[in-house]
Amino acid sequence: MRLLNTPRMLCAVATLLLVVSGCGQQLYRAETKLFADGQVRRAIYQPIEDTPLEALAPAAWTGVTYAVEIAPDAWHGTIDQLPSAQRDKDTAYFAAWGQFASPAKLPSTYVKLAPRGLPNGKLVVDYRQTDHVFVTEYDWRETLTDIVTLDDMHRSRRQFLEVVIPVVRKCLETALGPEYDVENLVAWFDTTGSDWFVELTDAFFEAGTRDQLPPNREWKATMADVCARYGLKLRDTSGRLLDDDQARQQLAEFAAGILRQQLKRRDGAPIPQSVVDDLLEWVNLIDPPQSKNPRLARLDGLAQQVVAEQFGSQQNFADVITPLGTRMLGLYRVEILGPPRRFHYEMEMPGAIVETNGLLLGENRLEWSFEAVQAYPFGYAMHGRALAPSSASQRELLGGEPLSSRADMLAFVAAVNSDFMVAEAVRNSAKRKTMSPLYEARERTVSEGGNTRLFDTVLRVLGLPAQEAPPAK
Repeated sequence: MRLLNTPRMLCAVATLLLVVSGCGQQLYRAETKLFADGQVRRAIYQPIEDTPLEALAPAAWTGVTYAVEIAPDAWHGTIDQLPSAQRDKDTAYFAAWGQFASPAKLPSTYVKLAPRGLPNGKLVVDYRQTDHVFVTEYDWRETLTDIVTLDDMHRSRRQFLEVVIPVVRKCLETALGPEYDVENLVAWFDTTGSDWFVELTDAFFEAGTRDQLPPNREWKATMADVCARYGLKLRDTSGRLLDDDQARQQLAEFAAGILRQQLKRRDGAPIPQSVVDDLLEWVNLIDPPQSKNPRLARLDGLAQQVVAEQFGSQQNFADVITPLGTRMLGLYRVEILGPPRRFHYEMEMPGAIVETNGLLLGENRLEWSFEAVQAYPFGYAMHGRALAPSSASQRELLGGEPLSSRADMLAFVAAVNSDFMVAEAVRNSAKRKTMSPLYEARERTVSEGGNTRLFDTVLRVLGLPAQEAPPAK
């Protein structure tokens, strides 16, 4: 995206909201194995340019190598089986593997640099391991962060329009000359166009919170409904959504109509088609002729001149506008036509996985496959929760291992997580090496008129009778 050309930048933002596309790809792979004692084995494969210096240091890993890009469907084996290679012009990827004492000891392996003044994107691990005496709970959450909040999106959107619309006015006045009156066109941008932009960005944010943005297809239907309220039809006569090429053509025709309605010649003559075409080419809504268009180059030069006059330099303008776009669209979606970042993360956990937003590959293995743009607006969290029976505690206190099925472990953990008295009774039983504290706590609950449902659940899944047997005489 050419952020330094204001009209093209505006159209690029519109293109993102209306017709989202990209080319190429950047690939990020990781393989993680979590052990019952909290140790973790990690292997990564990702572009060198997004790898922090901390992670590039060979001392941080057991093994490292460099690699070429390997398409997902061409991947075989594990990361640590990649052949040894040196860094050169063909090996744009870094691979490393090692074992660490805990998730907190993992090196920071990813950074997405943000515009100055904004936090970088990164991967944040939040890990909790809870000993419930008879069951151990493992809860892993690794989040690819983004920086967007609703209130800040509203602020940056307002600032964006306040910066851009005056620059658009000056660009149009300079490009078209004194024979054209741009007042009505600028007023359209300042009213209808701004209202449309506000509604579209609000819908975009809301869709992001529901994971309904591309690559999910649902956004196009939402966007078409918003655009229809402003006169842009992105469905055919049967109600089917237009494809990307058709939508771009429809947008170009709509923009041409706005130009003919709002742009005026001071002598009252109609707007020449060549001027309409030049402006549409200028904002990339129609393709220029095969031969270079000297008028297009002239318009580009005039826009750069306006930006330099208004902001001092092209870089100063970029320093203002890029953070605003990032605060509205996120660290990844602001890269409108950039290559998508595709993540493929695999994990193995102790015990049985009982909750995840990933894809189960087996009893204790799962994976997540997603694009970085799915982190908009609040981040993309890879979550997995697993339960494993604590065999030694069960044998010592229960005389066997009755608590092993997924359903029973879930019921047990839900009970102790829901009621402090139940959890405390189980812990006291472990301390005293007898189940009497559990029964005593249940009896206190009965005497106080409380509900014993959770106590009864725990007794059931532990294979214990409802009443404690009297001591042997």
